[in-house]
Amino acid sequence: MVPDRRAALAPRGLIVPGTLFVNYSEYGGDLVLNPGRLGRVPRPYRIIDPRTGGTTGEGILADSDGPLVVPEPGGAPRVFVLWDGWGGQPRDGGGGRGGREKRGALRPAARPAGPPR
Repeated sequence: MVPDRRAALAPRGLIVPGTLFVNYSEYGGDLVLNPGRLGRVPRPYRIIDPRTGGTTGEGILADSDGPLVVPEPGGAPRVFVLWDGWGGQPRDGGGGRGGREKRGALRPAARPAGPPR
């Protein structure tokens, strides 16, 4: 995994070429992918709220003659994960439209039993 500042018009990206692209956006908003590097960016994506771990959107990027855009309304921090390992199918079967529904947040690990603090 290496830093990548050219695959998307965003400064905080990590890439495993052709397999995984992770981008952090402090304020959210659409992620615009650089057309000159699209062969290196997977098409299935999920958008995660880093404050809760919940998924706020997902889908599959469609082919386009122009820039590819992962839609996100903005206003809050987001982590965009584009990964071929999802097999090109959103979890909700939504046909790649990207759901906006709130998904369950990650739960903290259970604490072992012990004396109260």
